[in-house]
Amino acid sequence: MDVHSSDFVERSSHITLNQLQNWSKLYINDDNFTDDDENVPDFRFDVRHDLNDRIYLCSDDLSKLEVDAVVLPINDVNLHKSQLAKDVTLGAGPEISAVYERYKLNKDMKTGSVAFETGFALPARFVISVMEPRISLKYQTAVETALHGCYVGAMQCAAEQKLSSVAFPLLYDPTAEPSLTTHMGHIAIRTIRCCLQKLSCHPKAVVLVLTEKQMDLYSNLLSTYFPRSNAEASDFIYWLPQTEFTDWGEIVRADRAIRISDFATESQATPEMPESSHKEDDPVIPSTITSHSFASMSGDHDSRRKRQIENMTKDKMLKSQERIYHRLLRCARTENLSEIASTKALYVCGNDRGGSPVVVLVAKYMNVQNMNMDKALLYFIHILDSVVNERYSLVYFHTVSESKNHPSVEFIRHVYHTLDQRYRENLKYLYIVHPSFMSKIFVWLFSTFSASDVKGQVLSIKNIPQLYQFISSDQIDIPPFVVDYDLEANASTYNSSTSKMSTASNRKL
Repeated sequence: MDVHSSDFVERSSHITLNQLQNWSKLYINDDNFTDDDENVPDFRFDVRHDLNDRIYLCSDDLSKLEVDAVVLPINDVNLHKSQLAKDVTLGAGPEISAVYERYKLNKDMKTGSVAFETGFALPARFVISVMEPRISLKYQTAVETALHGCYVGAMQCAAEQKLSSVAFPLLYDPTAEPSLTTHMGHIAIRTIRCCLQKLSCHPKAVVLVLTEKQMDLYSNLLSTYFPRSNAEASDFIYWLPQTEFTDWGEIVRADRAIRISDFATESQATPEMPESSHKEDDPVIPSTITSHSFASMSGDHDSRRKRQIENMTKDKMLKSQERIYHRLLRCARTENLSEIASTKALYVCGNDRGGSPVVVLVAKYMNVQNMNMDKALLYFIHILDSVVNERYSLVYFHTVSESKNHPSVEFIRHVYHTLDQRYRENLKYLYIVHPSFMSKIFVWLFSTFSASDVKGQVLSIKNIPQLYQFISSDQIDIPPFVVDYDLEANASTYNSSTSKMSTASNRKL
């Protein structure tokens, strides 16, 4: 097959590091953060200007980057569906497709494997190919481990080859499971940060290739793992997942850890027995065994970080939370949120039977795959900020909703810790209408372990007549599909109510 030179990216269109945005030099609005750098805790990811200088952002075509190496996901390129795959195939030429097809058939190339190749026809000198995992909720733990391994393997390969610059696209498909997008982003950026700390010399520059849509999420992630000031680190501390991880950024799973117990020291051992009293089968442990380095446990840095955060005074925690909330409130008042408002997923109705305002949230109207969740949070704050100054009730219609209508656990936890105390203290009741079995389990787990202070306010509502016991029918606007579902699913409830009304009428006659 003849390939014309016009099919490839021309040299004049190549992009160098000097043309890219450096994270440390990216504009920061000082009004968003405070300058209170006194009594700053020892953050797990503290301010490292030397690491921030090594991060670059690119929203252009990966195949145009003139760097030492680009990291390419093998499965994605083979499928030829994403824009990345199309750009790479066009820029690298037909040879890359043949090589990646061989990788696909090679049984030794398992998920997480890394291969080092020449740059084909790309402006990059080399290509680091990784066999990325396919995103699946069913095998989430395995996917997390494999994705972490891909980033570590690529970074180690770049260090071994002494490459100065390496470019990373997303090594996962963000459209496969949108609910995991933020979680996978945490793994990616956290792993890159940890690798840069461990591999001090190379690479000297890491380019993150992102679309405009992905920039908002990854700017927040970079502020979390690559803070440019102590104030920024303090404001984004709530973005850190409540999990422990290793020095390489891998999540620590207690149920899979290998437990090692120290041998008893000589001073703790029982008095020496005569040599003749030892049985031949009894284990004899030298008293000097505990002097070796492998017999002593090193400090757990994640536990240390957790204790340091817990030891922060309550006033400082609240102050940091207030800064975040007021910053979001300012954004909510100036941002164009018409797209979120048009979904009609959140609105304020009348008052409940106790006179408290009622807020309605409709799950079916939320499509988290196509919705900007950062703007959704801003709209939530915009609507409720004036409502939560007094006691209020929240009605959540879970009716006929699907997984695409449900935000991720990480996002819900982030919202809970972002909102100020009024949202929790003034919540009168949270009515969950038509809950599913799984939603009941989730609510119980979340309210028990993450939001125990609102557990007593959660009520499950089986049907609309039950909801009318708390909120009058003329004080709440119920979506038509909810009424239709309730009439069909709870027909016996309405039939019994009709028969009671008929009996009462006959008695009057």
